[in-house]
Amino acid sequence: MKRLRGPMSLSTRLTVLVAILAIPVLLIIGLSYADQVRERRASELDTATRSARNGASIVEGFLRDLENTTFAMAGVLAGTARPYDQATFGAYLASLTKAYPELRAFFITDPSGKVVASASGEGIGIDLSARPYLPPLKAGSDRVWSGSITGLQSGDITVAFGRPIRAADGSLRGFVILAFYPERVLQTLRVDFPPDAQLALIDEKGRLLYASDRTEPATTEIDLIAQPGVRDALQGQIVPIDGVATPLSSDRRYGALVPIPRTGWVLAMTRPLIALENELLTRLVGDAAAVLGTLLIAALASGSGGLQPARHRRGSDHPRGAARQQRAAHGHPRLTTVSGRSRWYVPGKREFGIWIRSSPVPPAGRPDEAGTPRGHDRPHQE
Repeated sequence: MKRLRGPMSLSTRLTVLVAILAIPVLLIIGLSYADQVRERRASELDTATRSARNGASIVEGFLRDLENTTFAMAGVLAGTARPYDQATFGAYLASLTKAYPELRAFFITDPSGKVVASASGEGIGIDLSARPYLPPLKAGSDRVWSGSITGLQSGDITVAFGRPIRAADGSLRGFVILAFYPERVLQTLRVDFPPDAQLALIDEKGRLLYASDRTEPATTEIDLIAQPGVRDALQGQIVPIDGVATPLSSDRRYGALVPIPRTGWVLAMTRPLIALENELLTRLVGDAAAVLGTLLIAALASGSGGLQPARHRRGSDHPRGAARQQRAAHGHPRLTTVSGRSRWYVPGKREFGIWIRSSPVPPAGRPDEAGTPRGHDRPHQE
């Protein structure tokens, strides 16, 4: 025959109650975590977009300064009758280079494209007519940004800017050309980004100029035009990135692609999404552990109180305690030790009692009205 299980103990009931209460609490914490993730991602995306826009503004400001400097320089050169050579303008170019340590080269060419003066004194006589920026200048452009090109001497990815030198009558006297490494510019400008942010600079044709995770200058051109969001950014749109792979990374990231209107370039700033999710998940686990710990401590405390030894809880609600109180109320004798000797104590009326000398058996019956127990001599009063 199957034995029926008795009622659950107090500690078991409390444990079950705690478990039942923990389920909705954990559900609320989980829903709150989902809301926090959405709100935090939206906030961080907005912050990243602002950071990318600030970075793009800093880069554009530097490029604008270079344009203004070469514009002033071209005006000075156009108004002088001195010959364009290293002896005449080499020191002048060197002084300008000190003002812009980001520059790799600064030189003047004749109308055909041959270098006649440079800041370093090197490269005199080199023909630059085949470089991508010279044909547009010869065709009449007032300024040209090269985008991503490979340096003639270094072989590294370089950016060049050129401007024509025209006399007052409009005749072409030569060109002012400068060149720099994109990574040196961004490192010198010290654009403020979080440590885990990835920074990338893309030229007007979608080719990579700079990537912050590269330790060495790039030596080959990387085409990113087909990557998601790059075309839209090159057309002047700010493209937010939220939980998707970027042109330079396969992991999920958030940030933005921000255009640089002056040159048509794009600055990309992204951060890993897993870092943000781990931060919020750690907070979720901590909150859940705190709630479960509190409920568990409450259950253990209640359970320990309900499992006290029976001898500590015997009173009027315990069978033995109730029987003892009933016997005392009806005058039953009880054996008590007084002054090291065992005595029988027989309760009497009017809340008085009589002590009986030691006896192997309890006294019989209740005391009479005078206080003398039946069947005994007059007791010795203690």
